[in-house]
Amino acid sequence: MDRGPNGDLVVPSWVECPGFIPDPIKKTFIGFSPSKREYKIPGTVKVLTLEEAQARARSINLESPMKKMDGTIMSDEDINTLIGLIVADNDYD
Repeated sequence: MDRGPNGDLVVPSWVECPGFIPDPIKKTFIGFSPSKREYKIPGTVKVLTLEEAQARARSINLESPMKKMDGTIMSDEDINTLIGLIVADNDYD
């Protein structure tokens, strides 16, 4: 997170799909940015491959389960599909 003008925490402006997969324990999130961009991403940000993002999201789901629209907990397959669709549908990397 970045610090906003009022001292509050805000999603960095270069994250186009912010906080989609939050990690409440580590107080971080998996965000997404397009593969073709005219701005830089800070060097302190860990850039993940699709497989790494899926693994991290599955790990987050173990500690802080994410739910589907029907209220059931997402499976590993659900997580992999979700991350894959976000990346494919929006040209994120």
